[in-house]
Amino acid sequence: MTLVDIKNHIFTHLLTESTFSLSDDIASIKFSKEELTETVVQHKVGLFRTALSDLVKQGVVSEIEGSPGIYVLTQPLNSYSQTVILSPIVAEMVGDLVNGFSDALNGGDERDGYIVNKMQITGEDIGRLCHMCHMILDEGPPPAS
Repeated sequence: MTLVDIKNHIFTHLLTESTFSLSDDIASIKFSKEELTETVVQHKVGLFRTALSDLVKQGVVSEIEGSPGIYVLTQPLNSYSQTVILSPIVAEMVGDLVNGFSDALNGGDERDGYIVNKMQITGEDIGRLCHMCHMILDEGPPPAS
């Protein structure tokens, strides 16, 4: 497990909560078997404290003065954005997948479907791609033959 893994757990928590408590909220975070090593179990609070310290340096959270171990978002998570650089091949794949899926949902009538501009992939495009993946994952694996 890395600090990125721990920060991802904290990020997920902060999607629904505006605070994070070292004493209360760590227990609610579920780790996979691979993540839950003996070292993680022994040093869980220290690992979370280190990850939260990084998030403080990044300006994502602040530790509440007079309440050590309690962190609060500096602003709502939905106000953050990030820049992602895509290669032309990846932009082509994202566009083809989302456009093809949208066309299939609309019976091939592109005028009514959502169209990705492959030269300017947006967060909405990536969100649609993720939605498609979740739909596929929710269907489960195909039956064994």
